[in-house]
Formats: sequence, structure tokens, C-alpha cells
Amino acid sequence: MPGVFKARYGINEVVTGIMMNYISLWSVYYFVQTFLKGIFETESAIIKPTASLRVEGLTKLFHGSSVNLGLFLAIAAAVLVWWILEKTTFGYELKAVGFNIHASKYAGIKVNRSMIFSMMISGALAGLAGAVYYLGYTNNIKVGSLPQAGGLFMNAATKVPNELVPIIVAIIVYFAATSLMLRIGYKELLIYSKRKKVAANECLADYYSFGHYIYCTPVFNSLRGTF
Repeated sequence: MPGVFKARYGINEVVTGIMMNYISLWSVYYFVQTFLKGIFETESAIIKPTASLRVEGLTKLFHGSSVNLGLFLAIAAAVLVWWILEKTTFGYELKAVGFNIHASKYAGIKVNRSMIFSMMISGALAGLAGAVYYLGYTNNIKVGSLPQAGGLFMNAATKVPNELVPIIVAIIVYFAATSLMLRIGYKELLIYSKRKKVAANECLADYYSFGHYIYCTPVFNSLRGTF
């Protein structure tokens, strides 16, 4: 959905992505409590050993570590993405659109399609990471508890206030949401400055032709209604 909104309506993908995160989060909680309910209301059913990514051989090899088959899935995904980006026409188009949308359009690349597919690929990789986490490191899904990988202790270890992280996230969201407005305002400012320069040049030409600025008045009057 964020890719469609970006390609179709030019909506910033950061804002729509954050909104979709919460929609996906609560959708998962609904399906867990409705179709995968465990012993408790706040947990899903226990993941069966046949569906787990844990392998006893890897656990012994890494001396009791939580390393599982997800490591090899991650490596395979990384190699696959590299091959797509570097060895295929589709990957070249994705990179071209990322570097310069306007040049890509001029070259005949379907920009909207590339945007949507790139967001779909990134979403698939994020989904794979979530599946690896739950199938490889936990026994079930706990409603109301997001996966943590040291995030709870990083602030304490670095002595950074807990409030600083939400502030930074809010700043990112704010500037992402207002980026379109700032770009439009900047373009309007450039147009206004160019028109002002044109008006000044016309006034200068009138001065050299007639020796006075009375002929500049209509030009500046036309600029009054611009903003």
C-alpha cells in the first residue's frame, strides 16, 4: 500500500509506512486472538518443533547460542537481492528510479511500477525477518509485546534519556510529512524570483528606450496577484 500511494499520489512513504505498521500490528494481534489462541488470551499457540528454525547442531556448534536456520535464510536473501540488483534488467531499473526519477521517465522506464515493486520487495524482506525471529528465537507471539533485541538496555548503557528516541522519531515523521509542502513552497519562490528578474529586465529596457520607468508599472502590477 505505501508503494501504491507513493507511485499514484506522491504521498511520502515514511508517513504511510509508519501508519501501516500500526495497522499490521493490530491485525496480527486480532488474528492471533481469533485463530491462533493459546492457553492465555495474550499469547498465541506454541510453535511446533517441526515449524521451528532451531537446529540442535547449530546450537551445539555455537555453544548454546540462539543461532538457527534463519542465518542461512538471511544470507540467501542478501545474495538474491544482490543478484537482482546487479545482474538483471529489473534490478537496473530499480536502481535507476532510485537515482533519478526524471531521467528514468525520459529513458522509458516504468517508474510507478518500479516504485511499487521495490516497496513490495522491502516488505517481503521485513516479513521474512519477522518470521525468522518468531520461528527461530521465540515459542509464540505475545499480544502487546513487540520483539526486542537490546533496545530496552541501549538507553541505560549509553545514559541517553528515554524521551530522546520518541523525539527523534517525531522529528523524522514531521519533516517527512512536510517535505512536499516545503518543495512546493521552494518552487513557488523560484518562480516568483524569476518573474521579478524578468520584470526588472523589462524595466531596464524601457528606461534605455524611453528614459523613464513609467512603462514598468503594468509589469509590477501583474506580479501583485501572483501570491
